[in-house]
Amino acid sequence: MQPSFPRFVADANHSSEKVELSYGRSLIVAAIVAIVMLWATPRLTPSSDLLTYAAARLQARLVGGHYDIAHRNDTTVVLIDDDSLDQQKGAWPVPYRTHARWLRNIGLIHKPKAIFLDITFGRERDDPTLPDLAAALCELRDANIPVFLAALPDAGGNLRLRSGLATPEGEKPCFTMVDVRYTPSKVDRLVWSYPLWSGEHARSAALAIAQDAAGLPIARTEEAMALTWGVNNLDQRRFSPDCRQARGGYAEMLPSYVRTLIDGPDATQPICPYTRALTLSELRAPDADGTRLADMLTGRYVMIGAALSGFNDTVLSPVHDSIPGVFMHAMALDNLLTYQNDYKRA
Repeated sequence: MQPSFPRFVADANHSSEKVELSYGRSLIVAAIVAIVMLWATPRLTPSSDLLTYAAARLQARLVGGHYDIAHRNDTTVVLIDDDSLDQQKGAWPVPYRTHARWLRNIGLIHKPKAIFLDITFGRERDDPTLPDLAAALCELRDANIPVFLAALPDAGGNLRLRSGLATPEGEKPCFTMVDVRYTPSKVDRLVWSYPLWSGEHARSAALAIAQDAAGLPIARTEEAMALTWGVNNLDQRRFSPDCRQARGGYAEMLPSYVRTLIDGPDATQPICPYTRALTLSELRAPDADGTRLADMLTGRYVMIGAALSGFNDTVLSPVHDSIPGVFMHAMALDNLLTYQNDYKRA
């Protein structure tokens, strides 16, 4: 089932000392409950990996409900949807010139802190508009907007892109290549961890943005990051009619039929993604709300990814079920912005 991608809005601040104290106590209790669950389950049923992972999925929703939302609006996901494809061709992949236009519109008009394009340009294909994309990348560099391009390693383990995108010799690089590989759990296929480094020098998208654009001094370790999936999205518009808004916490540990009695039929739907998002077709709409677009794009870390019919770039989150893969990188960046060098180790 392919989700649709309507508009989203944001923002609420929790400021009173009373609320902060209550929040802190609740977080401590949630952490204790989560630890007890993960400790007790394999001892009560030592032969059941699936039961252990089921308990972990429940505690992910519990802990995710207490995840600090302070940096949630720092990142915006921009989804390439069906309506944003080339009107004449209407097919994927789009010409390189189309990617160049999207990047210029987002980067040069809205001035984000950085742009990550979660589309790999590894395969050689005959498209005479490739120089237009290369030029757009260098224009963004000259406007002091760093661009991070998804890449995959070659046989030697080095990240690579197709020929024709290289920065002209003697110039400062127009973009940074980042590794977008990840490894889901072999037991339940869910994404519990996020690799930050691979090989000698290759960095993940989230790590490269955190270090280069946010200026965070993340020290290198060989451990992957244990990804905390945020839950609290009550002040955002729904990502899709097929997901629900939620705060997380203890209510998420109840069976779905019990939650249905409390919250109605929506309780059976997966939780909508944590990160704010909009679609490229919204950017092109003649009635686009300029104030909202400025709030979501200007000064934000913008991550562009595909959410197209028949395009399977999705991941399975223990909190949100199947979502476009770009949300995984956005959640990982949020973890680094929130925890910095104290991010959770896998």
